[in-house]
Amino acid sequence: MAVSYRNSVNRDHEPDYWQTEEQNLVKQYNQKVRPFLDEGSIRHLSVFAFAPQPLLIRLGTLLGDMYAVEVYQKHRNPQTWKWLLPTGETTYRLIPPTEICSIVALNISLSGCIMNKQIRDVLGEDCSIWTLTIDQPNSEFVRSPIQLTAFNQTVQKLMNEIRCHDNPSSTLHIFPAMPLSAAVEFGRVRMPKVDPQLTIYDSQNVKGGFLPALTIY
Repeated sequence: MAVSYRNSVNRDHEPDYWQTEEQNLVKQYNQKVRPFLDEGSIRHLSVFAFAPQPLLIRLGTLLGDMYAVEVYQKHRNPQTWKWLLPTGETTYRLIPPTEICSIVALNISLSGCIMNKQIRDVLGEDCSIWTLTIDQPNSEFVRSPIQLTAFNQTVQKLMNEIRCHDNPSSTLHIFPAMPLSAAVEFGRVRMPKVDPQLTIYDSQNVKGGFLPALTIY
């Protein structure tokens, strides 16, 4: 079954783009996927996801962690969805904020580097910035499902730490630069009853800088 994004004629800098695409995603998921999961006729999902990161995170929240889901990564070199042998161990680094503020942001610098200044340009100087990164961010580092499992566990730890340090009812502002598979996994980790709502930002070449895309309640 396919939840399609390919036929979209909208562009991410246009008004109502994200709201329209989120509604389309949720509608297709509820029609094509959820009924089969609820009735138990599907017990395992293999996910080959290709879309903008905010929508992939939203897809992850829809899939959740209640079902058996295996997320695959699209590779550029070579062009394949098959898993490749990892080039080495991936160590995820969690960097806490230097101060606690009422506005809390998460800098996910995995496929590229996001500077904290870019986040403060959007949220202002009075914000706490957590960072999740690796030693050499690049878009091709996810080559094995083991790396995604480790990422999932790292995000669980990170969200627990954020809940301990910050108001759990506040908004967590997400600035993502990560592989597609990691975006889906990030959404799957979220626990809607205990985690804060997420406002996800998207890097805009047309308008410059980051702009809010989706809010997940």
